Amino acid sequence: MLYEDDCTTFEQRNGVYNWVKIEWKDGVEFTRNGNYPGIRYNISG
Repeated sequence: MLYEDDCTTFEQRNGVYNWVKIEWKDGVEFTRNGNYPGIRYNISG
């Protein structure tokens, strides 16, 4: 699991963040859950 937010404000206190779950089955699969609209991690595989 990765935690992502904007890393510049305190908006995570207001629930603006994501949890990114990474799984490897037949390739990389990931799901983002949360309210942060951006993408801090670019996952490929």
